[in-house]
Amino acid sequence: MKRFLLASIVLFLASLGVGGFLVWPSYQELSDLHAEFREKEARLQAKGNTLVQLKELRRELLTYEKELKKIDATLPEDPQLPSLYDLVQSLSSLSGLLMQSISSSTPELGELAESQMKTTTVAVQLSGSYQGLKDFLSRAHASARVLNVQAVSIGSSEKEEEGLGIEVQLEAYSY
Repeated sequence: MKRFLLASIVLFLASLGVGGFLVWPSYQELSDLHAEFREKEARLQAKGNTLVQLKELRRELLTYEKELKKIDATLPEDPQLPSLYDLVQSLSSLSGLLMQSISSSTPELGELAESQMKTTTVAVQLSGSYQGLKDFLSRAHASARVLNVQAVSIGSSEKEEEGLGIEVQLEAYSY
């Protein structure tokens, strides 16, 4: 009986040892997979929270759409020279001035950093009255597009009926 008990204990311990060697690696692998699953689940939860926040932010930005469009009109992404020339032409005609010529210069792309504001310099030669010049400058100041007057020079015009010879240097901005 002692032998049977001793044999049973030895067989039991041997089976535990063999079972431990066979089952333990699988158990470790299962534990690692479970930990990896929890980590990925946490990452997925964080991305889901970020998505919810982005959707809320988008909804909030849509409420400011009108204001953002005004900013885009004030500071366009590129110089938009045709629309800038049209703006200056309409400002001069509404002010009673005759536009003689217009020219512009923009900085080279290599000269600017990506985040830096781009400045377009516009030189306009006008003819007309002093009152027209005052009106032109006030309209330029109040225009939807940001225009800064850098210089104004007034002289006599070649033709007396045209009034004063006026040169205005403006700066327009884009990003």
